Amino acid sequence: MLRSVDVYVAPNTGGESFGMILTEAMAAGTPIVASDLDAFRRVLDGGRAGSLFPVGDVAALRTAVGELLDDPARRGAFAEAARQVVTEFDWPVVAERVLEVYATAIEATDGRAIDDQPV
Repeated sequence: MLRSVDVYVAPNTGGESFGMILTEAMAAGTPIVASDLDAFRRVLDGGRAGSLFPVGDVAALRTAVGELLDDPARRGAFAEAARQVVTEFDWPVVAERVLEVYATAIEATDGRAIDDQPV
């Protein structure tokens, strides 16, 4: 479905810990216009992989969507950048990062999860 739209708009106003729906749109090659929330900014690589507008700014949202709809080359550039950026969120990449965190945590301790020593 996301491949069939010209622009995906995410006008969220807060509470997003991660932009999962943005990664889905990015993987589908759909250009994105999103609120400039920290989570969305990180997923969109600071605006390289999608257009960001100030949270709650209806006029800026309207302008961003209009400009993107009027500029097929820019939509294509965002879609291409998004295809590259979204690979950072592939499960094998994420799983490797999680394993690295666990390995670092284990190296920082003696390997025990619970302190068996009496206090």
